Amino acid sequence: MVRGCVWLLLALLACQPEGSLGPMQVCSTGAFDSQAVRCTTDEAGTPIQSGEVFCTVEVRNQAGRNATGRFFYLDEEVSVSRTVVEAGASAVAFRFARVGLQALPGGAWRCEITVDDDVASVDFESAASAGPLLDLAACPGSETVGGGGVPICTRDLSSEGWPRTDQLTCSASVAGAKGCHVSTELHLGNQTVARSDGVDAAAQLVAYAKGFSNGASGGFAAGDYRCVFLLDGQAAGERAFTLREP
Repeated sequence: MVRGCVWLLLALLACQPEGSLGPMQVCSTGAFDSQAVRCTTDEAGTPIQSGEVFCTVEVRNQAGRNATGRFFYLDEEVSVSRTVVEAGASAVAFRFARVGLQALPGGAWRCEITVDDDVASVDFESAASAGPLLDLAACPGSETVGGGGVPICTRDLSSEGWPRTDQLTCSASVAGAKGCHVSTELHLGNQTVARSDGVDAAAQLVAYAKGFSNGASGGFAAGDYRCVFLLDGQAAGERAFTLREP
């Protein structure tokens, strides 16, 4: 899940030219001062290991103008947020967060802030794994969240297992594999008990999930299962879990 937030700081800058954008910075959560709306350390030159990043830019005499913040992964837009600059604001910041998920996928990122016709941007790198499959998870269907037809697991419960149920979900993030076919098989022991038709990854960073259901009395049988994730028909990752008797 992705959420965008905006901060405005009400303080005047004495040295910035009227109507221009000042220096731009990017940082992870630990280096962001929400009160000052500033990065205490500009991390643009250092690979960032975080599931949440901020980019900030200084503004002056921009009251009433439209500000837009965009984040790009592998040159493709993955998030956009908008606000209106308030009177006296000296800085604007935008946030990109993969709520409940792992760090930003490794590779090239860019943040761009536009205030009407003025544009500032900064490139940065993520130090995390580049995928192509990240955030692998298995959970009961009751432990999912998300709109847009992609109900991902709120957290990976594969190591814990859970009582028998009639709804199972296998979910993941697909990074840097635009155009690849993503599908899932559900294995019980050495047998494939269900499989999905799959979908083609429509963007460089997408959420993927497959829900499996069993209408038999008691739902899926107790036993050791695996969610096997496939890219273009080849196994690329899995999550093993156990369903217990109630």
